[in-house]
Amino acid sequence: MFHVVRDAFAKCKNWSNVYAKNWLCVHFGVALEYEPGNFKPPKWPGVFVEVDDWIHFRKSTLSYTKQEMLDLIDRSIDALIEAGGELPTRVVN
Repeated sequence: MFHVVRDAFAKCKNWSNVYAKNWLCVHFGVALEYEPGNFKPPKWPGVFVEVDDWIHFRKSTLSYTKQEMLDLIDRSIDALIEAGGELPTRVVN
């Protein structure tokens, strides 16, 4: 379901799906801000991404716990509505 919301959010913001996923995960998911010289990689798998002119290490969504994914979906739906987008039918039902 996250990817359905992400796609709608990307369309609403006129962003690529990849950037929208990174933005949502950095803002509402599990991510750490990268600080050169002071960064210790976490134990979980992830990827370095640039969002809002900052570099972050975001956890792979494949490794999210059920609660982390539920929180990400809920907050992503809120962001979509706040941005003026419409919830896809698959999310509403």
